Amino acid sequence: MSFLPSKLGFRPMKPIVAKAFAVSGVAQTQRRGLHGVYGDSERQLVKNLKGRNLLRIDDYSKEELKAMLSLSHHIKHLHKENVLPRVLLGKSVATIFQKRSTRTRVSAETGMGLLGGRSLFLTSEDMQLGVNESVKDTALVLSRFNDIILARVFGHDLIQGLDEHATVPVINALSDMHHPLQILADFRGPNCSCM
Repeated sequence: MSFLPSKLGFRPMKPIVAKAFAVSGVAQTQRRGLHGVYGDSERQLVKNLKGRNLLRIDDYSKEELKAMLSLSHHIKHLHKENVLPRVLLGKSVATIFQKRSTRTRVSAETGMGLLGGRSLFLTSEDMQLGVNESVKDTALVLSRFNDIILARVFGHDLIQGLDEHATVPVINALSDMHHPLQILADFRGPNCSCM
């Protein structure tokens, strides 16, 4: 059996499959992982995004947004080639959904799963957020057991509270003031030439 780099989370391949991948150049793409197609400056921009919150789209520079979109394009390409590295293996995202959304939930859970991670889906019925448990307590508990918090909520004050108290990155999936994931999806869309 031939092995691709284990740090990227690849599974062993049978020799005939490994040879076919090597001939087609896919093995080289796998070895490069998610950052294999970047130049040095873009690679540094992507590294600088690690650990940051996504609360508002204007918290990021145009170059950082381009780097995010380029990374998403690369991930989509790897998915189509069926060679996604499992870079989120052992990682989890706690998703808080006060406002339900099929598309947001499915895309977040599927994306985490495809990259090796797992999702914890929480609704208002599952939590006592703001009732018997403070935002601070919730942020700290979720941070203790998860690597990311994604929240789709009614009030932006909840996003700000999670941002203030969480020790892991917080992603605003929607609040009454900002919707950065939708903006990124719009930028990523087939007809967008805005960047």
